[in-house]
Amino acid sequence: MGSTPSSSHVQYSTIDVAASRRFEYWNDVVLSHCIPAASKPLAGVDFDARLEVRGLGVVDICTLSAPLHYWERTARHLRSGPDDDLWLGYMQNGYGQLEQGGRRTRLAADNLVLYDAAQTFRFSMGGDGSHLVRIPRHLLMGRVPGIENLTAVVLDDRRPGVIPLREMLRQAVAPSRLDNPDICGRFSQTLLDLLVLSLELQELDNAGSERDLYARMMNYIRRHLVEPDLNIESLARAHHASPN
Repeated sequence: MGSTPSSSHVQYSTIDVAASRRFEYWNDVVLSHCIPAASKPLAGVDFDARLEVRGLGVVDICTLSAPLHYWERTARHLRSGPDDDLWLGYMQNGYGQLEQGGRRTRLAADNLVLYDAAQTFRFSMGGDGSHLVRIPRHLLMGRVPGIENLTAVVLDDRRPGVIPLREMLRQAVAPSRLDNPDICGRFSQTLLDLLVLSLELQELDNAGSERDLYARMMNYIRRHLVEPDLNIESLARAHHASPN
């Protein structure tokens, strides 16, 4: 998708599909919204699954609830056509494992992890509520040099920005979702700012200071969300930090 703010919303379910065709249907609807890849179920159960796709400003959010299965993007898929978006996985109530760039990480509930459609990967996932955020590559490449080397690593809660980022994602996928296009656009830009902050900043020495900073940042975002000048610079100024 482009950078035009969006608030589209669509849902899919396998519940009305014949049991023998459920995974085939699931494969087709997920591929229509995500990345071309091979897939296979890993759990020997009836494949009861749901997909919800939301447009939120400059990003899309795909919410998957399904038994354990995997997606594998190979060199053949990379050659099949251009698809170089970056993706942020938020395993709210999900679990799985991601392999990319020679790295492998196990994923548990509430983990955040980045992956790259321009590289091969293998991603297994299951559970009720895994959120995959599609981020157009140009929105991050200039801001985080070497971002392609930061994939398949769980974002560390001790890094400033990670906890507020997770909280904003929870709000983005809540039933009372954001509908105002202008608010959606600002909300998504703030999500990206927090992701950049999470990737750039080094760990602080004092864990207590970090968690206090997280709380103050989250309170600030909640108080100022509807203000048009909310951005990474205003967030940094308010907390006496550098945005660079």
